[in-house]
Amino acid sequence: MRAASRFRSLIATLAIPLAACVEVTGPAAVVVDDACNARFVSLGSRVTASLTAYDCVTADGTESYVDFYELHVTASTWVDLYMESYDFDAYLMVYDEWDELIVEDDDSGESTDAWLTVKLPPGRYYIAATSFDADEEGQYTLFVDPASALRVTEAPNAVDATATVSALRADSARGSNARGALQRTKP
Repeated sequence: MRAASRFRSLIATLAIPLAACVEVTGPAAVVVDDACNARFVSLGSRVTASLTAYDCVTADGTESYVDFYELHVTASTWVDLYMESYDFDAYLMVYDEWDELIVEDDDSGESTDAWLTVKLPPGRYYIAATSFDADEEGQYTLFVDPASALRVTEAPNAVDATATVSALRADSARGSNARGALQRTKP
């Protein structure tokens, strides 16, 4: 009886506004209780979430609400990222583990949806799901999938980021890493 009571207390403790906004499905799903921490996603994940005033904001001058996702890539892989929203103009950014912007997209999907196809070498990456304009709130769905061969050859915005990431890693190894593109701040 005591264990059940503790479990109910834990569930009640985690029932904060952010936890109610996020549903992650896929091979690896983790929901965290801090708005500025990245949630883990893997290839094959589908995330249904919301941008709200409780989220972090971007530090790029727009101060848009943003959710972060962490993706681990174990072998060079073409990745398809698609963010759709009927509530706001979706915007996607991908950063490497040193917070350097690799690629970004606005409106390559249907209407105002964001769609990226990018080849990533092994490593840890952060996906920033945000809106084009500040103070936009609403629900969105983020799809994280392996890109099909057809998509890679036909996508006008397909980016092979392996050279970019390799150069950033070389700079970091030499101690000349200029961190700062990805700044997580709470409103």
